[in-house]
Amino acid sequence: MKHAVGNRDPRQPFYVQVISDPPLPGCWSVNLSRGGIGLTVAAGSGDPLPAEGDELNLQFELPDASGPVRVRCRIRWRSDTDAGTNRLTVSLGATFERFAGDGQARLHSYLAGHQIRVAVVLANAEEQTAVRAAAEGEMEVLFCNSVGRLEEA
Repeated sequence: MKHAVGNRDPRQPFYVQVISDPPLPGCWSVNLSRGGIGLTVAAGSGDPLPAEGDELNLQFELPDASGPVRVRCRIRWRSDTDAGTNRLTVSLGATFERFAGDGQARLHSYLAGHQIRVAVVLANAEEQTAVRAAAEGEMEVLFCNSVGRLEEA
């Protein structure tokens, strides 16, 4: 399994049930971006599962309750973890290829309104540099030099 980090879109945590075709048992999203979705699947050791490069149709709900987003995806990476007797937890990274209807516009609108914000208190200059590097493109970071300033933010 290789994860390309280079020029990827910022990921946001996103936990909803996902319906897939072909079906994946116990499929849930774990993160979401403009370009793709992270999935986790609770599977039996004999369940048919997609491989890297396979196509998959996905359907999931956004919190706006305006109907499901339907999108054709391609599996970019897969990682399997033993979850006990004849069980696997499968992590998948999928890129979006073709949306149905207004799904892409609705997804972009949702993501634009849901930026993660993190406050860091009492970090020295070196720590601030490290946090900025780790968070770049993923979240907005506010540095505070006191707990009082944090409460104001």
